[in-house]
Amino acid sequence: MPLFFKNYENLKRTEQWQKIIVLGLESLKNTKIGDKDKALIQTRLASSYYYLGKYVNAYHMAFAALENAKKAKNDDLSAKSLYLISATYRARALAAKTSKDHYDEYKRFANDNIQKALNLALTSKVNDFIKAKVFFNAGALHHDLIYFLEENERNAQFETAAEYYQESRKLFQPSSDDFNRVVIRYIRLMMDNQKIETFAKLIDLTKEIGININKKTKTGVQFLHLLSKISLHFKEYENARQYASEALVTAEAKSMHTEINMLNQLINDSNIEENQECSKLKFH
Repeated sequence: MPLFFKNYENLKRTEQWQKIIVLGLESLKNTKIGDKDKALIQTRLASSYYYLGKYVNAYHMAFAALENAKKAKNDDLSAKSLYLISATYRARALAAKTSKDHYDEYKRFANDNIQKALNLALTSKVNDFIKAKVFFNAGALHHDLIYFLEENERNAQFETAAEYYQESRKLFQPSSDDFNRVVIRYIRLMMDNQKIETFAKLIDLTKEIGININKKTKTGVQFLHLLSKISLHFKEYENARQYASEALVTAEAKSMHTEINMLNQLINDSNIEENQECSKLKFH
């Protein structure tokens, strides 16, 4: 058994993505590894690259995993490779949203690959965990890629995203990190679609997962980011900055580049909005 498999779970638990990459790349040099094990290692490397914000590397690794998964005739790993490829294009589309041409191209590739993953998940014996991940990524695609759409199209996208998130939530184990991430995503979706009207309702929704989340993890960063967004939405500026700053410490320690940018933007938005509120009060 390659050393990678003996160490992976502990490295994943402690979110040591760069160490996973180094160990995985070394393991792939072993010519005795079969196609299935190659694909499994490559999907895990793709995820690690993705978490570090290295989306091009993640794409190439996920694409290689798909080729090996097909050789091994393994539907689980094929579906996983496809949703990972879709996720890399989704991330690149978000980064390119100021350029409609690049945005549309990446969005099309993201959609093509998630559709292939959905087809495989729904027509073959893909296990429930992989199926849940496919649904989650399908929901994220519809949730995130709404730029340049008319309002009615956005609403349709949000409704579709909600359906995928709910299907994903049914299949994940309650209290697991994946379950918590779906709930976080679902709450963000309701905020983006203006489905929740009061601060109290949103806080109640977060309580069911908050007690199970380690704030020093990737999921913890996403949870604190959500609390910051909720606070900012309801003009709780100091709380918004506090949650974002707490998350930023972990995000920086784990080189979570995408999250670092989002958290800094939240802190900046909080300062700007608070100053605008103060200015309004002075004039009145």
